[in-house]
Amino acid sequence: MKVLYVDLGIQELSSKMHRFAVHVITRSRKHPSQLVPCEYLFGHKDPETCKSLVEHLSACINNEQDRPKNLMVFVHPLCGKGRGCKNWEMVAPLFDRANVNTKVIITKRAGHAYDTLASISDKELKKFDGVVAVRALDILEALRNAKDIRTMG
Repeated sequence: MKVLYVDLGIQELSSKMHRFAVHVITRSRKHPSQLVPCEYLFGHKDPETCKSLVEHLSACINNEQDRPKNLMVFVHPLCGKGRGCKNWEMVAPLFDRANVNTKVIITKRAGHAYDTLASISDKELKKFDGVVAVRALDILEALRNAKDIRTMG
């Protein structure tokens, strides 16, 4: 389970209990290869305790070294029966809420992802922690080939 983000807003549901939510990404029970968002609610009578826990969890998340902060996203608009852009629109809010910046590129033709990665400068590429493909097999192959060319060159 990977903690995605913690809601900073503490909700007062009654005068006796204050709650906050921790949002995580975990594997689907039905389809273990799929990742799904989950929400866990926690509560305490003291709002300051909730605030302290939220601040501590947020600090832990922000201090994670391998946590991506900037991603380049290639979207194949025709993948998934033409739902590529809609699929991205469904998951984009998760990236926003997790404070992950994204540069989204809608591919316009075969080889677009490859050409983009092959032509981008090293300085520009180093701004990104990773590349995401919303997805078609040709994009994945192009990304793999572009990575191989950059590694050799």
